[in-house]
Amino acid sequence: MSASPNGHPIASPEGQLGVTRPGKLATPAADVRLVAPTAVLWLSCWCAVSGIGLVRFGATAAIVGTIAVALFVRRSRWAPTLVAVVVLGAAGLVSGSIQEHGLVSSQTAQLAAERAFVEVNVKLTQDFRTSGTGARSVSWSVAHVREITGRGSRHGERVPIVVIARAGEPGATMPPVGSIVRASGRLEPADPGQNVAGVLRLRSPPTLIRDPPWTYRSIERVRSGLRKAVERRPAQQRALVPALVLGDTSAMDTALREQFVRTGLTHLTAVSGANLAILLAFVLSLSRGLGLRGRGLRVLAVVTVIVFVALCRSEPSVLRAAAMGLVTLAALGSGAKGGRAVRHLCTASMALLLLDPAMSRSFSFALSVLACLGIVVFAGRWARGMSAWLPLWVAEAIAVPMAAQVFTQPLIARISEQVSLASLPANMAAGPFVAPATVAGFAAAGLGLFWPWAAQLAGRIAALCAQGIIVTAELGSALPGAAITWPPSAWALLILGLCTVAAALVAPWVLHRAVLALSLALILIVALLHAPVQPGWPPRGWSVAFCDVGQGDAAIIRAGPRAGVLIDAGPDPQGILRCLDQLDIASLPLVVLTHFHADHVVGLAAATQSRPVELVLTSPLREPAPEAARTAAILASRGIPHRPAVLGERLGIGSVDLEVIGPVQDDPGQATPTGVIPDGSVINDSSVVVRASLEGLSILFSGDAEPNEQRQILSAGANVTADVLKFPHHGSARQDREFFARSGAVAAVASVGKGNDYGHPAPSALSLAHQLNMTVYRTDEAGSIALVAARDGLRVVTQHRI
Repeated sequence: MSASPNGHPIASPEGQLGVTRPGKLATPAADVRLVAPTAVLWLSCWCAVSGIGLVRFGATAAIVGTIAVALFVRRSRWAPTLVAVVVLGAAGLVSGSIQEHGLVSSQTAQLAAERAFVEVNVKLTQDFRTSGTGARSVSWSVAHVREITGRGSRHGERVPIVVIARAGEPGATMPPVGSIVRASGRLEPADPGQNVAGVLRLRSPPTLIRDPPWTYRSIERVRSGLRKAVERRPAQQRALVPALVLGDTSAMDTALREQFVRTGLTHLTAVSGANLAILLAFVLSLSRGLGLRGRGLRVLAVVTVIVFVALCRSEPSVLRAAAMGLVTLAALGSGAKGGRAVRHLCTASMALLLLDPAMSRSFSFALSVLACLGIVVFAGRWARGMSAWLPLWVAEAIAVPMAAQVFTQPLIARISEQVSLASLPANMAAGPFVAPATVAGFAAAGLGLFWPWAAQLAGRIAALCAQGIIVTAELGSALPGAAITWPPSAWALLILGLCTVAAALVAPWVLHRAVLALSLALILIVALLHAPVQPGWPPRGWSVAFCDVGQGDAAIIRAGPRAGVLIDAGPDPQGILRCLDQLDIASLPLVVLTHFHADHVVGLAAATQSRPVELVLTSPLREPAPEAARTAAILASRGIPHRPAVLGERLGIGSVDLEVIGPVQDDPGQATPTGVIPDGSVINDSSVVVRASLEGLSILFSGDAEPNEQRQILSAGANVTADVLKFPHHGSARQDREFFARSGAVAAVASVGKGNDYGHPAPSALSLAHQLNMTVYRTDEAGSIALVAARDGLRVVTQHRI
């Protein structure tokens, strides 16, 4: 088994780790002779594909120096290793430079640098994926250019590009993989490290030129057979089974995705070496039971790998997963007994890097290698230590995910900015369900071609097993301490890395002693049951907190002991859960959703799942329609009452008094013709604007109101005076000066995400607040921001130092 995007594999069957029972000989030391050459090849590929001339020059100088050293010590026992380092370093630079030069010098890349409008013939090589939700979601895929026309010239070449279409725009629905289509749009430069020639943003629906060949059509028939086999199952099961088997996560909703992230189970929904290891183990075991031996068994194994790669699409990530799965399976078998596991891993890594030097920049590739390294080097030793007081199969079930997590944790923290404490117990709990779900899913996909009834039965088995994983994710993500925030700074990651090294060194000694190991397990349980505590946060006596949820809005007004009023839920379910946990909010008597843009409502599913909610007030304009419908469905499924806010209504929630002062229009979208989707400004100007008062403190929550709504509120004579103003629309450049001035606020809070591409908060909005003597606080700089009503006036406490 192997790892995938977050690096946690599932537990392996008993006896596959090369674990010796007490009294038997230990496994030989690992063969590490290829570690240095692999590391140098990795570094040289990274230097080459990064396109950084200075780095490439430094790497070349280092290789020249290594050659000199190799010549100097040519008679030593390290000479072969040094020669391998030199040869592979040079090979990495050459292959990476060729790949990078082919992209940079292509006509496609040059047109992308000019941001030209182009027409291209492309072959779709990947399924379209969806990122984001609602109006901000985009569909994207990687395609290979066959012919490109732009700036008055036509060129034929073979380079990859990313094709993007926003939800609801032309091209959002694309033909199947393998099709050749003609598409047009603006071609833009790719982000550094994407290793594609450009990014095409479609401006018109693509035209089908050629259908996929029969091979692609056959593969799609098998994939659709799996979806049909589970189409009658509940929605979450129907979504998860294709994700477990084929890595098809298109049907998974945001709430389920976030539960998997929070519990460290995301790797199960990506194509990983674990999938192949499970499939191979089942097929080969069944074949041996039927009497197949020798060459026939090896041929069957090769055919199984080919079928696996074809069904999961022969993308680089799938090829990587297949290689890592084969390596780990071999390493946990005879390779482990001979101490050759690390050598197998290095060989596979070098082969993948030489085939595709761009993998050197892939986090997924690094996570796979590190997870495999942890499993093949440490899992057996740790399981051997625990087998002194635990059954062997239990020891292995604990050791495998623990070894993978320890080795990948610094890189996972760099990507996700969190450390999942629930990952180990969640992977152990989900492990028994993964193998049968995977095997039954593959069986359903194959049987769907000629025996639909049997496919339905296999699909039912896969779905029932998937339900066990869903329950594990739901329960694990609901634990207050499931994940803790970890800053991605160099020093923080270095500290975490040193901690993981120390943990790996002392683990055999600790795990061999039942009392120590059980004590650590008890500490982990206690940590999961309590939200992480940051010294000094939240401040004692806080009244209002603006949560750091990225580029979006979420604020909590304390309405009583462990109760709060939630104003918007942000775009990040993890972020809102983290904020609620840290503030020790156990119930939400009232939730106000100012409008239905995704950056204000996506976190609602997570917030309402873990806390009881009595009432939800929403914008009277149910747009964007997809997000409005999704929100209504979530609330209906949980029996939560909801209705549009009414202008002028007042609500008393505990110690909080709320007054709705906007939107002024009964139907903010009335000027929009029937059948036409309102634009962003119309939706923003439908925001529910609320003035909250508590403990002598007043706050004006303005949603995303733009100047039009701001002026309407003033014209209606509403009371907008407040001690604190929440910047309308995250501090965009569109603000009404009189609205700011009439508030008389002494502080203004901008709820924004770090490095957001909207330019929020705009310099003009910041300047306006400063001119009116407001002190500005920003969540992208300060983290969450709390207001405290002190005797001597307002006190503002930030989660991070600024």
